[in-house]
Amino acid sequence: MKFWVFLWVVAPFSSALFEEEAGQLDFHIATTGHGPVQVAYAIHDAVITSNPDSCYTASRNIGDGSLLWRHNVCSSTTGKGHAMAVGSKYVTTLDDNGILRAWHAENGLLAWDVVVVSPNCTPRLGVVTEKNEDYVVASCGGNSYSYFHMATGALAPEKSGRITDVKPVTFCAEAKLLLNFQGSALKVWDSANGNQDSLAVEWEASSETDPIALVTFLKCSATVAHVLISTQRGTTKVIAIEEKEITTLWQAEEGLSTISVGSLVDASHYVGGEGTSHDLLSLPNRLQSQWKAITSIFTTERSDRRNHLFGFVKIAILMSTSANRIWALDTIDRNIRYQIDLPEANWHRLVHGGPGTGYHGDHGDYLALSNIRNEQLEWICWDGPTGKLLQKGAIQLKSPVAQIIPVETSSTDCRQGALILTQDQSIHSIPSSDEVTIPESGLYTHVVDKENSIKTLLLRGTSRLTMGSTVFDGEKIISLAYPPRQESVQSPCSVMGDDSLLLKYLNPHLAVFITEKVSSYKDDEMVSAMFQVNRKPVGATDESDSMEVSVPSTKPNLFINVVDTVSGQVLYRVSHANAAKFPKPQAVISENWIYYTFGNSKTRRSELGVLSLYEGMIGSKGVTAFTSPEYSSTFSSLDARDSKPVVLSKLYSLAKPVSALGVTTSRSGISSRRLLLATVDGQITGVDRKLVDPRRPLGQLKDSEKKEGLRPYTELIPIVPYMTINYNQTVESAHTVISASTDLESQSLVLAFGGPDIFFARTSPARGFDLLPDSFNRPLLSLVVAALLVTVLVVDRMAAKKMKKQTWL
Repeated sequence: MKFWVFLWVVAPFSSALFEEEAGQLDFHIATTGHGPVQVAYAIHDAVITSNPDSCYTASRNIGDGSLLWRHNVCSSTTGKGHAMAVGSKYVTTLDDNGILRAWHAENGLLAWDVVVVSPNCTPRLGVVTEKNEDYVVASCGGNSYSYFHMATGALAPEKSGRITDVKPVTFCAEAKLLLNFQGSALKVWDSANGNQDSLAVEWEASSETDPIALVTFLKCSATVAHVLISTQRGTTKVIAIEEKEITTLWQAEEGLSTISVGSLVDASHYVGGEGTSHDLLSLPNRLQSQWKAITSIFTTERSDRRNHLFGFVKIAILMSTSANRIWALDTIDRNIRYQIDLPEANWHRLVHGGPGTGYHGDHGDYLALSNIRNEQLEWICWDGPTGKLLQKGAIQLKSPVAQIIPVETSSTDCRQGALILTQDQSIHSIPSSDEVTIPESGLYTHVVDKENSIKTLLLRGTSRLTMGSTVFDGEKIISLAYPPRQESVQSPCSVMGDDSLLLKYLNPHLAVFITEKVSSYKDDEMVSAMFQVNRKPVGATDESDSMEVSVPSTKPNLFINVVDTVSGQVLYRVSHANAAKFPKPQAVISENWIYYTFGNSKTRRSELGVLSLYEGMIGSKGVTAFTSPEYSSTFSSLDARDSKPVVLSKLYSLAKPVSALGVTTSRSGISSRRLLLATVDGQITGVDRKLVDPRRPLGQLKDSEKKEGLRPYTELIPIVPYMTINYNQTVESAHTVISASTDLESQSLVLAFGGPDIFFARTSPARGFDLLPDSFNRPLLSLVVAALLVTVLVVDRMAAKKMKKQTWL
């Protein structure tokens, strides 16, 4: 009996030692992928949604809004739209390449597919029912129609029945209700025969800046009706109307599938309220804080209640230029903290940080710029963690915007500012010229032509000095990468196995321009001569004297250019042949490393290029007590001798195409960084930087290289399953992977977005060396310490009694 009582008492404390903590702080938001719902059709307990201007069709549960299935129905990467038709058991889609597919409505499995017509199709679909059998009618424009049996895909003769397509259902005969909307207001009318007899309910379904775009009945009975509401900016709601009372069943933000840019801002200091510093230092709050600290010793407190102590609480600021909206996503409770509706504009830009952000710390203020017309630029400034509007305004422009330079201001309201450089070389300040000033020493910036050139400028007072320019003749800029402003570098050198030092080339003004060859451009004589071989006339040599000359089979069509944005010089350039256009080539900069990927159409693999930049090397005996190398404490990008780095490069292969690149970051840069690869199959994999080190030797390892931890060069980089940070989740078509540091050096936060999915995770590239596991059992530790204390007291008393007895002998 005593044993079972002891086991009952100890088991709750011991169970936490073996608790599985996988997935802590991770979340996955899956949208339908098509943006605002334009087509909706209810079948059984699900609603099939689509948007003709997208490539996605999906199904959600009517009751709770959970995503049942989702498909990209376009047959090519350049697809831009499709048509959809729904039968009793199947959903059919026709893309703009003329591919007709049928999907099971219940589980989304593919039933059959067929080619209707050649590409350049304007898809149209309808359904004909004859003898309780559904037939899909497909057309790619004109008066030509094809009929297919919806269950089998068999080609059928022309049917005489009425062709129906998916249209909104606004009248419910059972409940005698009629729906319509005006702006953001939903109007429900009592109706016996489809006419507006009397207004039953008027309900504000959205904000004034987000009017309703679609309203349709999903389910309808005499007692309750389910209605789907979709807005122009992508908000989807399903409501229940019962006895003229409206209840929201669920809401989804489909606009999250159109995120174009994002950022992570720390919000740990906002946990527990938004009190001022005076409130936090008050006596009641201090007593309450001390009591919580005492009680936390004796309880197994959940880690999510201590996240703010470790800097885990972040707000993801996400902007969609197509939906004209900004969302603030709380990474702890996975909810949208606030949203900001932007005006319809030619373009939007999210501005955060400045030239001194990495040295002076970061702030939470953000700036959003909206180009309403070419001559008007509206802006708003708000606090990122709370969404509080700080300032807003508008400026008039006489010329289109050429460059936006993020700067920090001296304002007490909005700490984020921007300098707007227009094509006529004029400068405008946001918020105002009194709060945003150009340093007396000047400010270096650059202007990038979207086609093929870069020009660097020095802004000093009212003068604009051109420092340099580079034109990529016959090429087009397809991708651009800059180093992160908030990256911490722990050491300016790398220690080799023989104790030599490699000095890192740390230039904050680097940029990587990825350019591709323009097909219509004709090479000059020098380039053409490189790919020609001079041969003697026939008969001038004997067959025995002839030699085979290797001629490059293909010319390079992709170029990686490392550019200094102060001088405008190309510091390093490398070319590649057989580069494919999909997936789009990507690049990322971390410390003195540059990673880039592109698809190889010849090998049908994805290539990973790695460049490491160094200033030079110091021998193992170069730094002693009596000798030291010559060095300069200043660096100038305008000095060709200082600005040119020593570049080491290697090219690796990956088995999966890569859609996005990222690198983990840490607070002080001590933890080893890990390269993050988002592949087209929906996985986000971490790759140890030692695996892609360009210094990996081709031959046998030397003792110094073994000591350093280098490995022999192998072309193929393995993608290890246990290094996949999204485990069994699928993050489809992610085009951006960003990372943020925490207050713990070993932890890094990763956010992937850009496609129909958003994924957030906490990862430990160097393991959790400075963090107790979440399953650590504090009550058990307290019991052990208490037991040891009691044991010490008992043994001390026993020793005192023994000594006392010995004195009486």
